[in-house]
Amino acid sequence: MQIIVHPTEHIKDGYRVEEYVMQNDHGFEIKLSNFGCTLMNLFWPNQDGTSDDILLGYDRIEEWFEDKSFFGSTAGRCCNRIRDSKVIIGGQEYILNANIPPHQLHGGIVGFNKKMWRGYPFVKEQHVGVTMYYNSRHLEEGYPGNLSLEATIALDNKNQLIIEYRATTDAFTICNITTHPYFNLDRSRDILDHTLWIDADHVTEMDQDLLTNGKLISVNETPFDFRTPAEIRSPLSNPHQQIILAEGIDHNYVLNQHEVEVAIASLNSEINGRKISLFTNQPGIQLYTGNHLNLIGKNGMNYQKHAGICLETQGFPNAVNIESFPSVLLRPEEQYYSYSKIEMLNC
Repeated sequence: MQIIVHPTEHIKDGYRVEEYVMQNDHGFEIKLSNFGCTLMNLFWPNQDGTSDDILLGYDRIEEWFEDKSFFGSTAGRCCNRIRDSKVIIGGQEYILNANIPPHQLHGGIVGFNKKMWRGYPFVKEQHVGVTMYYNSRHLEEGYPGNLSLEATIALDNKNQLIIEYRATTDAFTICNITTHPYFNLDRSRDILDHTLWIDADHVTEMDQDLLTNGKLISVNETPFDFRTPAEIRSPLSNPHQQIILAEGIDHNYVLNQHEVEVAIASLNSEINGRKISLFTNQPGIQLYTGNHLNLIGKNGMNYQKHAGICLETQGFPNAVNIESFPSVLLRPEEQYYSYSKIEMLNC
């Protein structure tokens, strides 16, 4: 196993943009950047000695500077949507920066995906990786408190990608961080033939602005039911009102359990037998089927609707404004901790 550091010519916020290439002994290779704490590439080896990159994204780091799709990036301080860009914390109202007016998505106008992180690569006996740090200042994007962040992204010889976020604050605030890769396991034009499984009996209902309203929908006899592995194509053509609203699926799944030793979701391609299994300690997972993709990505590929699929581990969307949802509040005496693991298998 090894990790290689590639400094780029770009300087942002006083830091040099770097790229880190993690390699294990089985030919898996993952490229990261300290710009946005971003997963750029995940090369999966083939039997003929070549590799396929299963992540959507761009060829050049400069393209990530202008990215609006959150390809592979870290989203925060609070991922997903917040209604009216307003939060009440400790009895005080805070107005957040609205980047989908009047609401906020994935942390605001300049969220963690556009920030420079300080990266420190490491090599250990069982894995290689990078630990990255970022300090989010008081009232950055409107959030109270100075938030100290640590992200550790590692690859091991079991072909597992492990992503951990830790955070502490000096004032009562909110914290809900996710990583945002778009997967396409067989590099097809879309992911409609992929098979998905999610261990969840409910999704959170959304309104016309794609914001959670506090209600839960049973997945039973709906297109959201992936408790038995199912092909993605059929649910996306279902006339269910929520599918029509989102133009596909863009919903938070309420996980039945979130013990880190037990998988909560899987995605696989029948074309090449690749499968990823997902583990997390978070209560929810946002399933986004790339409903609004329309851009040119890696190797000049035209990414259109459903070109990739996201499985974002998270606290519930808009939870700070919905009392019945698990809390995303963080106090000075506490530590935020998010754990996710992506296991890569050939079936």
